[in-house]
Amino acid sequence: MNNNTLYVGCDVSSDNNYFCFLLGDGTKLDTKCFDNNKSGANKLVKLILKHLETNNLSALIFWC
Repeated sequence: MNNNTLYVGCDVSSDNNYFCFLLGDGTKLDTKCFDNNKSGANKLVKLILKHLETNNLSALIFWC
């Protein structure tokens, strides 16, 4: 994995989406669950941006 990349995995369901945030070396930063709606999506975007900035990362890989 690339050390300048934030890796985000997700498990999607009709009510909630579960996310795992990893650094390029495999270190787990966070796990979160958000509602599967616009408010949940906005929270996800804010958290992704926070992790990118806090960890000085320049790329994102997102998979479901």
